[in-house]
Amino acid sequence: MHDMFTMYRYSSGDSRFLMIDGRNSDVSRFRKKDFLHSLCLIHGFSGAVILDKALSADSSADFRMEFYSSDGIEVVPAPCACACTVAFADFLGVKPFHTRDYSFETSLGLSPAFILSQNGDCKVVSLSVDSAGVSSSPGIITWFEGGLS
Repeated sequence: MHDMFTMYRYSSGDSRFLMIDGRNSDVSRFRKKDFLHSLCLIHGFSGAVILDKALSADSSADFRMEFYSSDGIEVVPAPCACACTVAFADFLGVKPFHTRDYSFETSLGLSPAFILSQNGDCKVVSLSVDSAGVSSSPGIITWFEGGLS
């Protein structure tokens, strides 16, 4: 039997992501392709993110993110998924309240991000996806849509 915990929906543009806090929970079932694909299909998610602790205690990263496409395969994260993950980390209190700069690990390496502004559940996140030179964004708007139990 699995522990019950809350999953969250975050959006950026037309993309909706299932957000999972894996820092203190066993989330291994969400790494299973068929299970994750079913969740994304049923709820209309573009993909899923597992937010976890940094891989190394010596890392300067505040957290690590794993990104899975809607078909349940781990892939390089899209910039909008990264922005949503930073907003999610802020919501979870990964750093002290009013801290706006973050550093996180992805499959591409270490990436910086900054929360430019917040209005209610809507946040504007600036990020740079560096290793592949994929994107440098002045601000991606993300918003929280609530929890799924």
